[in-house]
Amino acid sequence: SGAVNWNNKDAWAIHIGARYDFTKAFNLGFEFFHGSKYWVALSRPGINDPLDFRNTRGNVYDIYAIWRLDLNQYLRFAYTHIDYQYANSSVPVGGTYKVNDKANIFSLFYNVRF
Repeated sequence: SGAVNWNNKDAWAIHIGARYDFTKAFNLGFEFFHGSKYWVALSRPGINDPLDFRNTRGNVYDIYAIWRLDLNQYLRFAYTHIDYQYANSSVPVGGTYKVNDKANIFSLFYNVRF
């Protein structure tokens, strides 16, 4: 209570995916994520996940390909489509409001493992 409007509501999310390894050097994968109206992820995004779509209140579709260059180097090409259904994602205060925003993102990551 007070001046802060906490999102004291039920929230849920689902995250599923599959990946097929064609060879040791090439993988193709797909992920789907849905966050409900009051969803707030309490995990910190990783360095390999700059989009952090696990905080989305809506639907995310991610298709990616990974090429292993050698033991410690990888290229990851991805297409990510995000349908935002509610605003104020990743913030547990302030409430939500309905939106109809979309994002189409193409990305290329170069990962090095030490």
